[in-house]
Amino acid sequence: MVRGGFVLRHYGATDFITGLRAIAAMMVVCIHTGGFAGLGWIGQNVTEAGKYGVQVFFVISGFTIAATWYSGKGYGDFLVRRLARIAPTYWFVIAVAAALFHGGVIPAPHFLTEFGAAMGFYNLTMHLTFLSFLDYRIANSILGVEWTIPIEVFWYAALPLLLVRVNGWRGFLVWLLVLLVLAAVTRAALGAVANSAAAKWFPTTFGAYFLIGAACYHVRMAGWHRVSPWAGAAMWGSVGLFLAVLVLAPPGGGALIGLATAGLLVARRDSAGGGLWLDSVPLRFVGTVSYSVYLWHMPVVALIGDRVTDGLARYAMVAAVTIVLSTLTYLALERPTNRWGRRMAARVTA
Repeated sequence: MVRGGFVLRHYGATDFITGLRAIAAMMVVCIHTGGFAGLGWIGQNVTEAGKYGVQVFFVISGFTIAATWYSGKGYGDFLVRRLARIAPTYWFVIAVAAALFHGGVIPAPHFLTEFGAAMGFYNLTMHLTFLSFLDYRIANSILGVEWTIPIEVFWYAALPLLLVRVNGWRGFLVWLLVLLVLAAVTRAALGAVANSAAAKWFPTTFGAYFLIGAACYHVRMAGWHRVSPWAGAAMWGSVGLFLAVLVLAPPGGGALIGLATAGLLVARRDSAGGGLWLDSVPLRFVGTVSYSVYLWHMPVVALIGDRVTDGLARYAMVAAVTIVLSTLTYLALERPTNRWGRRMAARVTA
């Protein structure tokens, strides 16, 4: 059940997931601003680990897909609700970024020049139809972070079809193995015939994260975190693993932080209307607008340019400007289109 205040979204017992979204968003902003890179090796590791915010988002997305799917009234209802959640704001930010580039306000995005692409009709059409993952040369060429959005949409369409075929834990493990093999094949095949970026920005590379998130939904709904004597240890172990990835930069950091996120989703106690850390109002506020934060922060980085060079100051400025801008986008666009999507979904199933 989703309820909303002026800005904050309320999910009851799982409000803490909104706080986790905030951490993921701020991780991504951190790496793109050089946040803590000037603070020695720990700061450098924490900054570089910001790239793993994407894996946090993917696991949470799998959880959300399962929650929406099992509470919905069919495939059409589900797709309308999820696309209304993600598409309008994405289209708007893509259009604004393209206009700023063509108007000479911001420089060419890194990957636009890296792969010699153009920001023309083909590029924009592939982006607006969520098919940009099919051409690595343009997949990340407008915002610099948008490669994840077509992946999300792909799994919006695919994961429900997979969930109806997963029966019990044995079925989950079989399909998890299938998705892991598919990810390895994707990396090998696309890396050989195209470019390593082609595999990095392709949906089947990340399927396991979404399936794990969906499995977390089942475990949480079963109430394991309330009855198991191991829930507390699992939660703090997940927190420790998350922090270890940030500080120590171990190999396989993306997979490890995905597992840490999964551990928090299944073991963290129920939210109870406020509190500290993931339940705190500031984190939940940022988490509420985190989708817009993710989309807007790179255009903000481009607009600030070299005016601020200190990593911490740059991080703080980009975060502040982006959160303000994202709040406006959320109130003016995200929330209204979310409500519209729920109304349209009701008509689809009427």
